Amino acid sequence: MVFPSYSLIMAGIVGSADVQQASHYPSIDRVKVGNELSDFFTQEEGVPQGSVLSVTLFALKINILKQLPSVKGFLYVGDLYISCTGDNIHFIERQLQLAVKIIRQWSSFNGFTFSTDKTSCIHFCRKRRLHPEPEILLEGQLINVVNEVKFLGVTFDKKLTFKPHVLKLRKKLDKTRNILKVNSNTSWGASRTSLLRVYRASILSKIDYGCVIYDSARQSVLKRLDPIHHSALRLCSGTFRTSPVESLYVECCEPSLDHRRRILTLHYYFKILLLPGHPFFNYK
Repeated sequence: MVFPSYSLIMAGIVGSADVQQASHYPSIDRVKVGNELSDFFTQEEGVPQGSVLSVTLFALKINILKQLPSVKGFLYVGDLYISCTGDNIHFIERQLQLAVKIIRQWSSFNGFTFSTDKTSCIHFCRKRRLHPEPEILLEGQLINVVNEVKFLGVTFDKKLTFKPHVLKLRKKLDKTRNILKVNSNTSWGASRTSLLRVYRASILSKIDYGCVIYDSARQSVLKRLDPIHHSALRLCSGTFRTSPVESLYVECCEPSLDHRRRILTLHYYFKILLLPGHPFFNYK
């Protein structure tokens, strides 16, 4: 990986930081396979393996992607998302192909590689009739167009119904709920306070993650998560299956999932208002 000093300067790191960073090069390593060791070799590219600066240097270098012309999107460590909106699919295709070309040229010059197998394309639209899908090339290969894609733990489908995300989340929570079933034994199980702590840490945290995004789904889709919430509260409180849901909320001091999503959405909204540099600060 080429790491010139201007990458540090663009990040606001000047002065003796260049000297400190340069002291980590050259990095001399060797590889062990079984009981055999290879000869020592000098690492000419990449970040210093095992160094405390590895993640920082990688982030400083790859963050330049967001400043390239014609590239609009979001970057989180090694996950890059680029997008384009418009009424003409051919215009969108040309814009995305231009962005991919610029990214490929930049990555080739700086020693990065993008996996064609892990790269996918999704076309968000509400058209019911047949329509052409974008054809975008990366390294001479056509990028696969999918119906749903997972980005930072949230599954986006092409209609933005978030039904696949909710179904996958419920399937995952069904397995996690077994922890409460094991520890809720009336003779040797944990106390109500401990069970509620386990529930909030292992189940409720997964439901809360991304709820600001998938809260736009239909109520019939969102209600699929309610049985998990209610059964977990019954396990924690030891109440009967016939107990009213409202009584569960009062007994466990937990709101409904719909009310909780509204609270978290408001918290996120006011957090954006306090951060002028947030991407959604000027969004209307």
